[in-house]
Amino acid sequence: MENLDAAASAAAEPATTVVIEELPPRASPSQAVSLLVNAAVGAGVLSLPFAFRCAGYIGGPLILASVAIIESFTLYVLSKWAEKTNAASYGEVVLRSAGPAAATALCVTIFFYLFGSGVAYLVILGDCFHPLISRVLGATWYTTRKAAIISIGTAVVLPMCFAESLSAAASISGVNFVAFLLVVVAIIGRSAETLAAADERRFVGVKAFAPTWVAAVPIAVFGLQCHAQVVAVFNELREYSTVTGTNDNGEVIGEEGGEDEHEKQIESRSSLLARIRIEDSLLIWRSPSRKKRKSFKLVAMTKIIITAITITAAGYALVGLPAYLAYPTSVESNIFNTFPHDDPLIQIVRAIVGVIEIASFPVNHLPARQAVKDAFFTATGIQLGGKAFIITETLVFYIGTLILALVVNDLGRVFSLTGGVCGSAIILGMPGLLLVQYAWKKQDESTDSRQLTSFPILSPLLEEGGEEEQEGRQDAPRNGNAKYNVWTSKFFWSGVVLIVACATLIGYTIAATVFF
Repeated sequence: MENLDAAASAAAEPATTVVIEELPPRASPSQAVSLLVNAAVGAGVLSLPFAFRCAGYIGGPLILASVAIIESFTLYVLSKWAEKTNAASYGEVVLRSAGPAAATALCVTIFFYLFGSGVAYLVILGDCFHPLISRVLGATWYTTRKAAIISIGTAVVLPMCFAESLSAAASISGVNFVAFLLVVVAIIGRSAETLAAADERRFVGVKAFAPTWVAAVPIAVFGLQCHAQVVAVFNELREYSTVTGTNDNGEVIGEEGGEDEHEKQIESRSSLLARIRIEDSLLIWRSPSRKKRKSFKLVAMTKIIITAITITAAGYALVGLPAYLAYPTSVESNIFNTFPHDDPLIQIVRAIVGVIEIASFPVNHLPARQAVKDAFFTATGIQLGGKAFIITETLVFYIGTLILALVVNDLGRVFSLTGGVCGSAIILGMPGLLLVQYAWKKQDESTDSRQLTSFPILSPLLEEGGEEEQEGRQDAPRNGNAKYNVWTSKFFWSGVVLIVACATLIGYTIAATVFF
């Protein structure tokens, strides 16, 4: 507090509260969309035609749209909680909202989910580039599948994994987004050619709805997953009015501008107020402008989430529907195995999918690194960081995924089980828990507020509390005699639905792995 008082006394305008960020956000809205799309798009694009085969040409789009709406909602929940808690990661959101035990469990779940995804990316990378390299250089020891994984992974993937932030991978995400569009166009083109040349018998197996639709749900859920990255993307989303303040009249001061103007504003005020951290927050002083400014950021993030999920779901639908109609009974879980192997266009698409996997690996590795940091901090109270930690963690993560990718040829049911259990908890279970916990907290605060307002002498305390206390009661009922009922809360029942969906999906995944 003495440092804050000294900084305030040095201000040229003593009646002004200034907000300064220690590390300015760097991602533009378009980059944020690209990062989320890149995080969602991966091996899932190859399985969407099979998902449509399981659900039908009407059931498939309905499942995809329903999952897109649900996941957009849970992404919004995580972004909203990131704003409320000033958390830097998914794990930190849960730590501040649900406690250390839940945070540790989530961090472990995220790490294993992303570790398994990394193994899958390397396996698919080998499957994509091995045939191409063998065709060009011939069949020899350095053109085998394992050699392709080792050489391309070590020379291309590993260096990109040393990035320290998602914004550093924005250019990679842009390439990945373009590659995804090219894959969509190529598969649509080949499927359209097959449909144009088809006779009436080809449509015998086409169904509007299929009884095996449940099998399509996990594919759609995991194909749209970008929850492990959304908090980091929200925090790195650029704000064009990043140095602001309020005067005696409560009016917001500060100029709006791009990143260069932001840096000039920070530099001009560096002598006014030191960059001090208070309660793990980059913003050092609460002010009326802060809540409003961050609400603008949340509105922007909501649009970014809707845009990213819509683009991804539309791309998946454009891949899945034509391919299913072209091959209604023979389409496999990997669409490449359905098309002719000597097709030149499909060979090009193989290379493009390989590029997608190369770009997806580092973007998915970054939240895995953060999960390690969060879990270690929760357990020991020590914050990991620095170049040595980044290098060590990156090498351990990459070498571990590389070894498994070389040993395992077919991910099969093992990764179906890992993805089903871990993915469901990340995407559905934990956001549901946050909503349920929030509803109970609101009921407790409502009870406390009702008890305090029953004593007139204590009533002014509710009106004179600081901003933090007022924010804590902003959802409390205005009538002091009324009580918030958790059983009529939309937050509570939304959370319950998500938790039940999570449990159902986990149960189905385990049953399908063990008995089928």
